[in-house]
Amino acid sequence: MGPITKAVNETIRDLTPREIAVMVPIIGLMLFMGLYPRPLISRIEPSVTAMLARTNVAQARLDAERLAARAPIKRLSTRDPEIAAAAP
Repeated sequence: MGPITKAVNETIRDLTPREIAVMVPIIGLMLFMGLYPRPLISRIEPSVTAMLARTNVAQARLDAERLAARAPIKRLSTRDPEIAAAAP
């Protein structure tokens, strides 16, 4: 990539054959997953669907609990008209 302009960079070695042997399959898998993602997505989809279903059920429970906590409390009728008038 051009001439070396710093002396420190002269000591850096290129990739060894072992490093290339490790990198080539990884790059190949990256290309495959990028160009043909459907096989990977079809394997993941059932797990994701199940997880989303559990999450939606838990969220519905939390919403119901919060709604129940906000519900107005039924007050007993009181004999004092001032307190009854002040009550919502």
